[in-house]
Amino acid sequence: PPRRAGGPVGPGGSPPPSPPPCPPRRKPYVYHLWRAEVPDPLHRRWQWHVRLPLDVTAMREAARRFEGEHDFAAFKASGSPVRRTRRTLFRCRLEERGPLLRVVLEADGFLMHMARGIVGTLVEIGRGRWQPDRVDELLATGDRRLAGPTAPAHGLVLWRVDYGELNPPLPAWLDTVEGAD
Repeated sequence: PPRRAGGPVGPGGSPPPSPPPCPPRRKPYVYHLWRAEVPDPLHRRWQWHVRLPLDVTAMREAARRFEGEHDFAAFKASGSPVRRTRRTLFRCRLEERGPLLRVVLEADGFLMHMARGIVGTLVEIGRGRWQPDRVDELLATGDRRLAGPTAPAHGLVLWRVDYGELNPPLPAWLDTVEGAD
């Protein structure tokens, strides 16, 4: 970055953000799926359009199997150098609002592509290609080839980063995700 008066300068002339004081305790992500024949023209850049009907009951059963502390090696990016692949997934829930299906994932940390790999696997289960117990096999073997495809990035939103007591106060409208608290 450019330097001015003895230090680096970020975009717009402001100093670059300082690193967080400690690792985050929790990180919730929300993934948006649009289940309809036609894409939502206003939100298509922020949702994965899935044309086929999905069995949400089977997806919910599979989602519960992800919760807890597991080795998520089957859900990391191929070629990732990360060696420690155990994570605790505190929450993996599905929320329906008409054709919109939101997958809420909250963990102590995520591997690269982990959230999108979980969503891709849930969609395969929702399409009836696999049974919910496929999740148990994936977590036991750690074999990425057995997992679903990585869901497109445009449906994924990092909702917030939880530093516990170090969190700045948030406005009430931003502090809640239905089903994520």
